[in-house]
Amino acid sequence: MDDSIDAQVLKDKIDQLNKQAWENRVNDSTGAHTLSNEAIELSEGIDYVKGKAEGYRTFAFSLIRLSKHHEALEYCKKALVLFEFLNDLNGQASIYIYFGIIQRYWGEYSTSLELISKSLKLTQQTGNKENETLIYYHLGVTYKYLGDYESALNYLLQSLSVSQSQSINYWANPYCLNQIGLIYFETEDFANALKYYQQSLPVTQNTGDKWGEAGSLDNIGFCHFKMKHFENAIEFCSQALSISKVIDDKKGQSNALFHLGNIYKEAGDYNKASEYSNSCIIIRREIGDKKGEAEILLFLADLCVKENSKEQTPQQVFELLNKALQMGEEIKAVDMLAKIHLGYYEACKHFNRYQEAITHIEKYMSLSKKIDSDAINEKIKNLDISLKAAETDKKLVQTLLENQKIVEVERTRIAKDLHDGLGGLLSGIKLTLSSMKGNVVVSGENANTFNRAINQLDNTIVEMRRVAHSMMPEALLKFGLSEAIEDYCDGINESNRVKMKFTQLGLQQNLEKSTEVILYRIIQELSNNAIKHAQSENIFIQLASHELGITLTVEDDGQGFDALHLSTFKGDGLKNVQSRVDYLKGNFEIQSSPGKGSSFTIEIPV
Repeated sequence: MDDSIDAQVLKDKIDQLNKQAWENRVNDSTGAHTLSNEAIELSEGIDYVKGKAEGYRTFAFSLIRLSKHHEALEYCKKALVLFEFLNDLNGQASIYIYFGIIQRYWGEYSTSLELISKSLKLTQQTGNKENETLIYYHLGVTYKYLGDYESALNYLLQSLSVSQSQSINYWANPYCLNQIGLIYFETEDFANALKYYQQSLPVTQNTGDKWGEAGSLDNIGFCHFKMKHFENAIEFCSQALSISKVIDDKKGQSNALFHLGNIYKEAGDYNKASEYSNSCIIIRREIGDKKGEAEILLFLADLCVKENSKEQTPQQVFELLNKALQMGEEIKAVDMLAKIHLGYYEACKHFNRYQEAITHIEKYMSLSKKIDSDAINEKIKNLDISLKAAETDKKLVQTLLENQKIVEVERTRIAKDLHDGLGGLLSGIKLTLSSMKGNVVVSGENANTFNRAINQLDNTIVEMRRVAHSMMPEALLKFGLSEAIEDYCDGINESNRVKMKFTQLGLQQNLEKSTEVILYRIIQELSNNAIKHAQSENIFIQLASHELGITLTVEDDGQGFDALHLSTFKGDGLKNVQSRVDYLKGNFEIQSSPGKGSSFTIEIPV
């Protein structure tokens, strides 16, 4: 009897330790690490399954925060086995979130989304709103890394919506605000980014979340850096560094040090830039953050090449890049590998190693294409889930629609960078190689290799410009909507898949560029539906301008559908069109019947 009482007392103590650790995991990850470790030791001593499972889970969380991802993965696996044995769906769901976070850290974004989505399915069975908030947050973060800002904003706003409606997860709000700020930051809208960062800061301060406070300060500082406010940037990043030291947040310290290195580099103080980045690399090695270490090595190589190259030899620069590449390959971080190959390209170009430059730019583009492909595939797969969730809250829908501008701005920027920036660099390399060909005597075998390199470069330039055009057609940017539609129809007609005809009625109106982009996307969506799903042979597009606004009509002679049951039929494409029309405050009418084609009419007030 006494033994059973003693065992129960011990179990109660373990439960209390795990409860404390779980509640403190965000505000005091170091303390949670200690508490959960004690719970694990006690649980293993009496083989208390529930105690071990919960202890492993919180211990894994703290290891993730310490950037010890391989170690965290092992504890996650142990916890999952026990949660499955206990049939604890909430426990399983939280572990799949951690699996997703770890895979995201390693650059495996598609795998990350699959794992977090698995967590969502489990959570939907239990109705656990706290887990749901966390899942939407991490889906948003992963989509942000993929560059799919539309989906990222969707999920982050869903996380905020669930959190606020249930009055749970007080910490979720500032973290979501920070991530939304990061999306604006990535699209170079630094004023809006700063606004969101500043909103998150007082929330973290009021709740005592020192980790979150340091992160917000660091983000504010780096935003000031991008706005060329170097004094403010140094002040905020230094505050972030001080707080991170107090709470022993090694990851936070390394981030602040890295940002300070960037600030001093841009300000022209290369000694301090080197000092801060070397302090950063020591910490990242200490915590086993190999991806972070690779990032610093890449930064140091760039610092040598661009800012202080007189004192550096090519050998020293390439040693840094070789170490970075070795680490990137070891942890299989696709996004970091892409950046490293781009760094190699810049270094090779600087030291006139053009053949090597071609090799690395090809590898960079191949890796970038994989990342983009993951983003596109996952966006298509998850669009229906995103729209269903958004439609439950009209205010949320409007906010999402407002943020579509961010997506189009980013499309334009990337397309311009590809076409004008990278395209120009590749063309320049081709000209250099071509001129060398006529002035250098080479063997027959080497001449074949040389010609093959030039041909590969030609193919790369063509493919790069095709991708740039698909992201944001040059005709739309330079000549406007009508020219872009004509160009689009010509491209489809050349493929001989279907015949397209465009007619314009009335005088051409000067529309806002954002409106033109949205109308163009609507035409693309409806045309793609007609080609892929309706098996159409002819598509007719008409754009009419009148005193009330614009009328866009898209008709096809495809198989059609029953418009009376449209509410159950509507697929991803039509829902996407509807959301764009709603944003323009227009009307969307559909006429169709089986075997008689379809007609889509959109009225937009101007």
